[in-house]
Amino acid sequence: MRMICLLCLGLVSLLAFGAAPRNADEDAVRAVVDRLMEAWNRHDAHAFATVFAQDADFTNVIGMGAHGRDKIEEFHAPIFSSLFKNSIKSTRRLRYGSFGRT
Repeated sequence: MRMICLLCLGLVSLLAFGAAPRNADEDAVRAVVDRLMEAWNRHDAHAFATVFAQDADFTNVIGMGAHGRDKIEEFHAPIFSSLFKNSIKSTRRLRYGSFGRT
């Protein structure tokens, strides 16, 4: 009986003090990241680009980039069929924070 009480107390503690509940903004951010990862893993430049705003700027880790959704698609199409054709991306941990509203 004592063990059951301790387990229940532990579960209540996890629920009460565990991860903060997600909100609609966080869910929206996670959905965008999921869409990017899914498009990357399918090596689909068009689907990857559609996640970006029409006038977005994309810059990769070595400073090469593209401006606009069409150029982002053009930028990724050749690398998805060559350099990254077997690559798989995943997200281990996504931290979400609010920067406040103006």
